[in-house]
Amino acid sequence: MDPIAKKLSQKKNLEKHVEIKLDLEDKLAGINKLLCDVLCSAINQAVSIKDDFEIILDELQIALDTRGSRNEFITIFQSNNSLLLNFRILFNLEKGN
Repeated sequence: MDPIAKKLSQKKNLEKHVEIKLDLEDKLAGINKLLCDVLCSAINQAVSIKDDFEIILDELQIALDTRGSRNEFITIFQSNNSLLLNFRILFNLEKGN
């Protein structure tokens, strides 16, 4: 492969990777916001939140289906401390019931 073509290909792949990473970060931030809202309403009120959790699951599935490697999703998911904390709270709420 021509060195110039190789360099352009690498640049394009890097740009694609960065775009996917930013997209995943944005989606996970939205999921975190939804999860935080649901957890706050669950703690403060006795409301049915089943539909809210279904939306969160749908959004997680969309994020998982984002083109790119599964490793990108896992890496970004693990680096979002607030999201991890909210999932821990969710799991602890389940244990308490």
